Amino acid sequence: MTSEVGVLRRVLIHTPGAELDHLQPGNALDMLFDDSPAPARAADEHRAFEALLHESGVDAVQVKVALQAALVPAAARHAVIRAIEAGRAAMPGSVDMALRELLSYASPAQLADLLIHGVTMRQLDIADVSDWIDPNEFALRPLPNQVFTRDSSFVVGDTICLPSMAKSARTGEALVIEAVYRALQAVDPIESCDHEVLRPDVEGGDVLVVNDRTVVIGQGERNSPSAVLHLAEALICQQPDLAVVVTKIPRVRSAMHLDTVMTFVDEDLLLAYEPVVPHLQAYTFARRGGQVRCVDSGPLLPALAAGAGTELEVIETKCSAATMAREQWNDAYNVLCLRPRTVVAYARNEATNDALARHGVDVLAVDGNELGRGRGGPRCMSAPLLRDHP
Repeated sequence: MTSEVGVLRRVLIHTPGAELDHLQPGNALDMLFDDSPAPARAADEHRAFEALLHESGVDAVQVKVALQAALVPAAARHAVIRAIEAGRAAMPGSVDMALRELLSYASPAQLADLLIHGVTMRQLDIADVSDWIDPNEFALRPLPNQVFTRDSSFVVGDTICLPSMAKSARTGEALVIEAVYRALQAVDPIESCDHEVLRPDVEGGDVLVVNDRTVVIGQGERNSPSAVLHLAEALICQQPDLAVVVTKIPRVRSAMHLDTVMTFVDEDLLLAYEPVVPHLQAYTFARRGGQVRCVDSGPLLPALAAGAGTELEVIETKCSAATMAREQWNDAYNVLCLRPRTVVAYARNEATNDALARHGVDVLAVDGNELGRGRGGPRCMSAPLLRDHP
């Protein structure tokens, strides 16, 4: 992947299903949702998003379909079950045995559902613990954030990155996505990915691919400085001509990832949250003398322009501070670029969408009133597998 804005050809998405049924006011925050969405409406919103992608000529690959294919070989199913057992907290032996039996006898389609939807104690129906274990407790946690596929996988150049997830509510996604990518690679290799897979402690929402020469990584709430530098070094080692621009973003919920405050909508046009982005500092890392070093530092926007190799225009929203903050909270700056100056955005962010239109950007609006309760926009809901080089 060498661009944020080249024509999008193929993307990995996940339409939410029964995993959302587990969300309620008592556990939504633990599941990283600010409120419990209406499951059927959230699914309808995502199906409209998928339909728009298809209408725009994008091949949208569903996580669950690819996961089912990955789980057809018995050896693959057994490997997944062993990985689940190794990664789970200790539970009573009767619970472990019942869960193992449920997973082991499941068909590929059933197992895919269980991995994403989760398993409650009630589903295990264990008589000897039913009186003292809450039947709604999870034996296997659901993955309601699976809808945000960008975070759990991304491609830089010809390097696939499958991150470990920062929050415990999302750790199961890594297992699902690794199986999905194995299936995808077996059927239709992604780009020319011949490097080993990287497993960084940096999620995809913090990584923007400017072009084949420059990548931007945000260091914020979901990662550490050392994790960002390890990823920068690994990418440069695999792609020696690459420069990695690192910027520190506020460690707050509203700016959990870099793509919550900025996204490219063309090579020379940036949608950026004005109260934050112009004030960010940048540190550029590149290979010098056989080692990865910090070769430059200064304000972020000039560093982005240098990396893009062109003058960079920043879209001005021209609205009140309150409107700007409200829309940023509702993912206004997290748009998915389908091709230069054509983006998918949430319809509710009217001021930001108007600003995009004033700059000649074609805005394809979708509803995200329910999906947005997990603090993710169209870019979050899409993991590009294939883009044209601009």
